[in-house]
Amino acid sequence: MKLIMLFIHLGLFAIGQSSPDKWYFGYQSGLNFSQGDNPYVIRGQTGETKQKGIQNEWMNVENELSTVMSDDEGRVLFYSDGSRIWDNHYHEAEVLLQSSNSHAQILSVKTPNKDDEYLLIHPRGSGNNVTGWDFTQITVGENERINVIQSNKALLVGNYMQAATIVPHCNGIDYWAVFHGAGLKSRQSYESVLIDSSLTFKKVVSKGKYALSVSKGKHGFLYKSIGIMNVNHKHNQLATTFFKNGTNGVCEIVNFNNKTGVVDATFAQINNFSDPDDVYGVAFSPNDSLLYITECEGEKLNQYEIYYQYESQINASRKLLHYGHQTNARFGQIQEGPNKRLYIPMDFQGRAYELGCNFIGEIEYPNRLGENAKWRSEQICIPVEYKMHLGLGLPSLPIYHIEYPQEKIITISPDTIVEITEYEAAIKISTGDTIILPNFTFESNSIELTDSAKIILQEILLVLQSNPVLKLKIHGYTDDVGDFRENLALSENRALSVKNYFISKGIPPVRLESKGYGETRPLSPNNSEASRALNRRVEFIGE
Repeated sequence: MKLIMLFIHLGLFAIGQSSPDKWYFGYQSGLNFSQGDNPYVIRGQTGETKQKGIQNEWMNVENELSTVMSDDEGRVLFYSDGSRIWDNHYHEAEVLLQSSNSHAQILSVKTPNKDDEYLLIHPRGSGNNVTGWDFTQITVGENERINVIQSNKALLVGNYMQAATIVPHCNGIDYWAVFHGAGLKSRQSYESVLIDSSLTFKKVVSKGKYALSVSKGKHGFLYKSIGIMNVNHKHNQLATTFFKNGTNGVCEIVNFNNKTGVVDATFAQINNFSDPDDVYGVAFSPNDSLLYITECEGEKLNQYEIYYQYESQINASRKLLHYGHQTNARFGQIQEGPNKRLYIPMDFQGRAYELGCNFIGEIEYPNRLGENAKWRSEQICIPVEYKMHLGLGLPSLPIYHIEYPQEKIITISPDTIVEITEYEAAIKISTGDTIILPNFTFESNSIELTDSAKIILQEILLVLQSNPVLKLKIHGYTDDVGDFRENLALSENRALSVKNYFISKGIPPVRLESKGYGETRPLSPNNSEASRALNRRVEFIGE
């Protein structure tokens, strides 16, 4: 689909509010940002409780849920792990939240026009199933204990995804809580609930384009409900991932009218992944020009340029910042710190004992493209020897009003795909065929395609256009010169460049698969320049 974008430059700044300077998440884990740009590890109370009969085992606790609320200066007022609530002095509130303790998000928001009053919005259900959303109402001030006004009250009833977010209303006072349906009739639905001082919770229902996967089980329908939802910094776009939705898994970006609560258009569907079934965490860059998406079990971190004119161009802009090292790490949610850097939990599960840590990776410059973003995969160690556990979650944080009025900035029209029909392709590929192209050239020390490589790809493009059911695997290889892991990354990204080229020409990502093998699987021994040249190649396999 074609995207005509009009950018309106207005003053954009937070109204005197700062993100929390401390995070609490996982099992007794936390980060302190108060001493500068480089956070250090602290201990929190998450996963623990003073209440009898519900003590958790530290490595078995389901710990994706967490939220932190702060005052205007970034000082923590309270935090929660989805079951319990603590104030900034670690005093536990006399309440037990009835939450679904899996991959779901828990939200916190200040009640409009009410001093020191807040809502926690948490998913009801068990395991991966969300059967509704509840709210708990509390009051808490600086250096005050938490007072529970009411708890576990129904906000929404029905089947929902675990994905949700808070979006500030354009009136500068109220908020929207946005959810995604997961029922047979609601699997395309976005539901926006108005949070105002009356707490009457007016609901607005609108429809996105992507339909959540559903199947029939022994005891009824089974809904694929795991996903993450995030809002951009202008509060007019939402990005939602759909985890374990098979080969049709996507990240859907929609326009959001923060005056009416309506999802009014589909901006783009991102479906260029190594494994669409594995898409999980999502976050916008601080300037909203880039989108970051993790593939959970495949250990991949993807970057996309979402300012392009066409959906196909957005998909074709994919860059792999982390290509997977087969270390059994799982990549989780993505959260922006008060230092404007992005953080991603890497849960090594059982291997954490061997490594001594679960890790949190950091994107230091998330507004920059590719390697210039400076992704560091093991930046922060969460030590297991102190019985601190990470999981896939980082806390949801308060989202503040900004001085930026609602503007419609996107108009959608159909994508334009230019087909090449001037000549017949010289290369023939059908199901089961393998085409080996040695000396398939890229720019020096780069993943950019040379003009000669594009001529070859144009031939293969004709084959793909003339046979719409043909799928293509793209495998990249290098010789043995240089570091093994660097060669692996280079081959992975060069294969991805070829895939992106085809996507930019209108070939659906679901028909393409790219993978790099580095210096493994050589065609001949790497004992001469001639043999090394044979091993520097790209293979195309028809399916």
